[in-house]
Amino acid sequence: MWDLSVDEPGLPTRHANWCVELAAQSADNERVVIPEDVYQRDYRVNTPLLLRGEPQYLRSRSAVVSVAEVTDELGTFDFGSHPLTGVIAPTRPSDARHALTNSLTWGFLNAQHVFERYVSGCPGLSAFPPQLWEQLRSLMLDLPRRLTRTVSGGHFFFVGERGAKATARHLTNLATEIAFLQAEVSAIVCNQPAPPTK
Repeated sequence: MWDLSVDEPGLPTRHANWCVELAAQSADNERVVIPEDVYQRDYRVNTPLLLRGEPQYLRSRSAVVSVAEVTDELGTFDFGSHPLTGVIAPTRPSDARHALTNSLTWGFLNAQHVFERYVSGCPGLSAFPPQLWEQLRSLMLDLPRRLTRTVSGGHFFFVGERGAKATARHLTNLATEIAFLQAEVSAIVCNQPAPPTK
């Protein structure tokens, strides 16, 4: 699930953090959801470099470090090709980075996608009717909230019956919200009536 050798100095190892996270999920579900020995044997692996998006990769059997090449290969700034992304984030301080930043990180990418895919090629934006312009501005500001759901828990919030059920409900809800949002943006930029509310 990640390179176990890559830990931040002065902080507990990822392995130790994740075992604590799994224990918390077991406590939330009032039963052991994944025994630690099974987790270590069957789940814990080093993540391939390209899946992690690292600037290091293999080229002709040798390691190469090139931020520019990896950025190009991953399409990092090809925002129009990124899909709109729904976020399901944890809530606990044990996974503070994801609990506090996921909505805004993905909100940035979603806003860039909407701009590149729907708005940037729109002719006559300066002559846009003021009401439509305000609808579009409001929609863009609201993207992170509209496309974020939370599940109580830490890094493994989706493990165990309680978290898995909540995650599945959110997946369905987010798929509907994304389709509605795409139709709403299209209607605004094409100066059409907005689709009926959900």
